[in-house]
Amino acid sequence: MIKNKKILSLVLCASILFSNNLSLANAELNNLIEKKKQSEQNAENTKKEVNDLGVKIDEVDAQIKALDYQISKSQGELNELSSQIKRLEEDIVKNENKLADSKEKLRTTQENLSYRLNEQYKKGESKFIEVIIGSTSISEMLTKLDYVERVANRDKEQIEFTNKLISFINDTEKQLQEEKQEYQIKLQAEENKKRELEIANKNKSDFMATLEQDRVLAEKKYDDFVNETKNIDGEIVALQKRLEEERKREEARRKAEAEARRKAEEERKRALEAKKKEESKKSSGKSSNSGYDDSSYSYSGSGGYSWPVSGYTSISSGYGYRVHPIFNTVKFHSGIDIPAPTGTKIRASQEGMVIYSGWQGGYGNCVMISHSNNIVTVYAHNSSNHVSTGQYVDRGQTIASIGNTGNSTGPHLHFEVRKNGNTVNPLSYL
Repeated sequence: MIKNKKILSLVLCASILFSNNLSLANAELNNLIEKKKQSEQNAENTKKEVNDLGVKIDEVDAQIKALDYQISKSQGELNELSSQIKRLEEDIVKNENKLADSKEKLRTTQENLSYRLNEQYKKGESKFIEVIIGSTSISEMLTKLDYVERVANRDKEQIEFTNKLISFINDTEKQLQEEKQEYQIKLQAEENKKRELEIANKNKSDFMATLEQDRVLAEKKYDDFVNETKNIDGEIVALQKRLEEERKREEARRKAEAEARRKAEEERKRALEAKKKEESKKSSGKSSNSGYDDSSYSYSGSGGYSWPVSGYTSISSGYGYRVHPIFNTVKFHSGIDIPAPTGTKIRASQEGMVIYSGWQGGYGNCVMISHSNNIVTVYAHNSSNHVSTGQYVDRGQTIASIGNTGNSTGPHLHFEVRKNGNTVNPLSYL
């Protein structure tokens, strides 16, 4: 009897030491949970910034397209103005040459005509008298008069040509003046288009620079988040190893306690027999507070882990890449989804220690259990959790209830299996 008491005392001491160690582990785990929550918050913030950036990128893309259209249109108009200006310059040069030639012809013609008219004025009607007197016959006289008339007609044609030339020069000068005015207008329009084009190109460059700056900032924040997540994952793996050791010690403690109880029960039975069965035999063993209250619970499969939702075996979304039901994009699905009515019992797939029980971002209400061989099972989107961090649970024990919390489109259990911190296909373990 004394020996059994010693055994029980040793077991009690071991239990106290285990509780102290567990308290330390839980303190570290709580710190780690806080870090992970902060990381989740950073992820949410980064996600919002990325979404906002996506909207901003769409807006900037639309503005850039509008600027590109404006630049293309302005460039086309500028090219057309340049062509018009070139044609005007050619016409101006051509008309200036024509004007110069016409003025030279006018000067020569006016000098010749002035000379001839002056001579005609000096001679007056004597020319006709000389023609009549100097003729030896009527035929000669008529011939000479005809010549005089032709000379007069040529002078008349010369005058008419001169007048036409003057009229042409006036028209050409007017056209030249109009062309030069139009030329100045086109030059001003060209200058305006160049400024408009410069402004549009500068706006586009500013938009592109802003877009690049935002992209670099978002990438940096995302990289920081990824690095932070990796560090936390490393801490989780290290903590899992420690908790695995604690779990093994707890198993040894439970076995020692069970053995001590068995021996104490045998001693009690011998004492009762020595008293010649004065009291009836009765069980004094304590039942473990497992919460396993459904004798009909069963599971199928050869992986060694039990199915976590009794009576509901369908899978609405498997492990691997899929189109996300909320974001409508191809995302990696890290577990399997088992649909069931809200409130349905969720059971531990294997015995182990609860390393997390609480809210976990997109997972909603979540329970994580550490098992042997560095394996962790995850139970997410729960309506409520029935276990707490640091609690040791048995296989098949009720740990939570089916719900729709976190990023979820309907009541179901999101079930994960993680090996050394990395997700694996749960069906390989069930």
